[in-house]
Amino acid sequence: MDRFHSIGIDGVQGGLGRGGPSRRAQKWGRGWLAVAAVVSCIMWSSMPAHAKGAITDGEVRSIMARINATGHVSRADRAALLTRPEVAAQIVDPSSGVLKQEPAGASPAGQPRLVAPAYATRSSSADRYIQYSSITGATVLDYHFTIYWTYNGSTVTAQPQRGHYLRTSAPGIYDRGFTNNTAYANLPGPYAYTVTMQATWEQCIIKWGCVASGNPFTQFGVYFDGTYHIVQRQ
Repeated sequence: MDRFHSIGIDGVQGGLGRGGPSRRAQKWGRGWLAVAAVVSCIMWSSMPAHAKGAITDGEVRSIMARINATGHVSRADRAALLTRPEVAAQIVDPSSGVLKQEPAGASPAGQPRLVAPAYATRSSSADRYIQYSSITGATVLDYHFTIYWTYNGSTVTAQPQRGHYLRTSAPGIYDRGFTNNTAYANLPGPYAYTVTMQATWEQCIIKWGCVASGNPFTQFGVYFDGTYHIVQRQ
């Protein structure tokens, strides 16, 4: 306590009578300032980018490259991108695909069916899609798969017609088309067809490069009575 009091008095006396604080006080103050500066630099350098404020364009590009390579957005990368909400709102999260539920009229996979007496040919169709969101959580991309088939109560009368399209509000979305598009008959009959479709979408933005992609998959089983089942993967 006496030592602290003495240093304080030296400083006051020096300031009033000798033109400044004592050498001892000056040395003590400079030492603590140096320590504080070093600690501050260490803490700043060890902080994640998003904790320092908005990330730079270069950091954005590095994150985009990781997302494009892995197809996944890590918690740290998501937090960093959210410091740039105008960017995060544009970017599709490739792992965010929501697999839509089967409608009430669809039949569960593998359910046995009894062949009914034939009747006049009828038709049925389905339009199912996988929905993706942006880094901020807003819906920005729906990838649709469509199918149309005819049946008469005992057979599927022709190979089903199938297609695809997308709806998006995100920039730079490209539909790269089918990577798999097959249909085969389940004989005898055929009482059903199995239709498999897989497509590719990609997001490429001039400023950031190609930042995300996806391979949505849908498989329909369509039946002689107009029902169907479906398997989907994002």
